[in-house]
Amino acid sequence: MPSESKPPAAPSLPADLPPVRPPSIGFIFQLFVVPGLIVAAIVATWTLFGKIATSETDWQRLVMELQNPNEHRRWRGAMGLAQMLKADQDQGAQGQHLASNPELVANLAKLLSTEAERPSPQPADVQFQSFLAQTCGLLNSPEAVLPALHQALQPTQDREVRKNALLAIAVMTDRLRRAGEPVHAEAAAAEVLPLSQDEDPLLRVTASYTLGLLETPESRARLTTLLSDSDPGVRLNSAIALVRHNDRTGLKVLLDAVNSGSQSAPTATTDDLARFLAVKNALVAIGELTPLLTDEERKELQGVIQPLSDTHAEPAIRVAAQTTLQNLAGQSP
Repeated sequence: MPSESKPPAAPSLPADLPPVRPPSIGFIFQLFVVPGLIVAAIVATWTLFGKIATSETDWQRLVMELQNPNEHRRWRGAMGLAQMLKADQDQGAQGQHLASNPELVANLAKLLSTEAERPSPQPADVQFQSFLAQTCGLLNSPEAVLPALHQALQPTQDREVRKNALLAIAVMTDRLRRAGEPVHAEAAAAEVLPLSQDEDPLLRVTASYTLGLLETPESRARLTTLLSDSDPGVRLNSAIALVRHNDRTGLKVLLDAVNSGSQSAPTATTDDLARFLAVKNALVAIGELTPLLTDEERKELQGVIQPLSDTHAEPAIRVAAQTTLQNLAGQSP
C-alpha cells in the first residue's frame, strides 16, 4: 500500500519578529474616544444652534399659518402653537417665556380681534374663534389680551366664543396669581361682571367661577347677589367662589348642595354627574371654610356629612366627606 501523505509542515516564523502586545488604553482612547468626543461636540453644537434657530422662528411660522385661508393649514398652525406654548410653560425658567413675548402676544390678540369682527361667522369660524380665545388664556399679558377678549365677550358673539373668553380670563388670572404676578383684577372684573347678568345660565356659571379668582369689592358684591340666582349651578359656583375670597356668606348654599347629594353612584346622565360634582365641590369648600365657622356650625355640618362618609355609594364622595370631617375636627387630613 502506498504510504499516506503528510500535510506540509508550517513554515517556521522568523526569530526576529517583535513580540505581540495588547493595545494600550492610551492608544484605544486616541483611536476611538477622542474622535467620538469630537463628533459628539459637533453634533451637540449643530443641535444647539438648530434648536435656537428653530425656537426663534417656529412660533412666527405658526402665527403665519393661523392666518392662512386654507382651513387645514390654519388648524395645524393653531394646534402647533398651542402645544408650543404649553411645552414652553412646562419648562418653567428654562423655557423661552413665549407667553410674555410682546410680538407673539400682540399677534394673537390682533388675530382674535380680527376674527371677532368677522360678519356672519360660519361654524368653522366660531370654532376657530373659540380656540383663539382659549389660547389667549395661555398668555401672561392681561393688559394686551383683555381688549381682544372684550370683543369676544360681546353679546353679538357666539355662546361658545363668549364662554371660552371667560375661561381664558379665569385661566390666565389663576396662573398669574399663583406665580405672584400682577393680574389686573379690576380691569378683568369689569369684563366679567356683565356676563354674570347674562340670560344664559352657562355664562353666569362661568362668570361666577371667574369672579372668585378676581379679588375686588365689586366681584364679592356680585357673588353675594348671585347666591339668590334662579339657577342652582350659579348659586353653588358663587358660594364656592366666595370661599376663595375667604367669605362664608354662601355657607347655606353649600349645605343645601351637600343635603341634596344622592346616595347612589352617578350614572352617565348629565344631571347625575352634575349632582355628584356639586356634592364633591361643596364638601371641599366647606372644609376650606372651617376657620370661619362656630363650634355649633361645625357640629351641625359634621352631622350632615358623616352619613356621606359612612355609606355613600361613590368612593370619591366618601373620601371627600372624610377629609372635610377631619378639617371640621381640626385634624390634618
